[in-house]
Amino acid sequence: MDCHEKVIDQWRHSLHAKALSPGVLGQFALFDGETIADCLSCHFPNTETGEALGNWSGSVSCFSCHGHLTSPHPSEVPVTRSPVTYESCVYCHQFVDNGILVNGKPLENTVEEWRQSLYPRQGITCISCHLQEGNHYIRGIHDPEMTRSGLIVSGLRNQNQIEITLQNQGAGHALPTYITPRIRVQWKNARGQSIPITTVQRKMDWNETRGWTEIHDSRLQPHEQRTIHFNTDNTAVGYIEIWVDPDADYYERVYPAILKAMNESDVSQESKDMIRSAMQVAGQSSYLLYSLRCGPDDGACQ
Repeated sequence: MDCHEKVIDQWRHSLHAKALSPGVLGQFALFDGETIADCLSCHFPNTETGEALGNWSGSVSCFSCHGHLTSPHPSEVPVTRSPVTYESCVYCHQFVDNGILVNGKPLENTVEEWRQSLYPRQGITCISCHLQEGNHYIRGIHDPEMTRSGLIVSGLRNQNQIEITLQNQGAGHALPTYITPRIRVQWKNARGQSIPITTVQRKMDWNETRGWTEIHDSRLQPHEQRTIHFNTDNTAVGYIEIWVDPDADYYERVYPAILKAMNESDVSQESKDMIRSAMQVAGQSSYLLYSLRCGPDDGACQ
């Protein structure tokens, strides 16, 4: 990999490099072989070349997107040029229509959301944004700068009414895409109290009897603009805060349910510790994306 040191260093800092994380591995104690294989098809899609991967194993690596290739140079792992297109993303970021559909949509519908937008006709693909200029950080909603490039927020005060406008101006899919992340809109008053206003997410639930249920889908589709009105109790200074919880569903629903199932089963302490570790990481991933100050006078919040 000496020829691509810069790319490899960028990739090492990406979530693709951490795809086979404790949060994935810990769950395997509860799964059968078929379910584990299904998970590995996206979290470790290198099974055919696993013995030769060495330090590249346990992740979504070069081979996952560029394929198993050949080179004129001797190498433990043969590699050649294989340009990545949006189609490289489809297998893991677009679940098939003949799979699980909830309210008419697959759980993972990112590529189809993009196909239904204006971006394909403009020649803008997944690669245009997530691998800009060939970088391999492959940033997504865990990265504040990336999220800020997609979500534009403005605020306006009119006496005790606050008008908040959210616009998906840069994401080529629903914002946020998939069922894991959540965006929270809240008001922080002069006393420092945070008052929830709304959430932007596809909120799901699952149980053994009903299966999957969509509680609500309030995400912003590509180019969608939404205005929210919120009445404060006075005209004192306050702040519009936009918080992003990239791992909300895992922290609040998935990991607690897994730990409950583990406590009811004969599962190793190691597996439980992996899930607890993953849950701790998920709970620490939230960040403040915007904070707009609304003064006592009418006008724009900045």
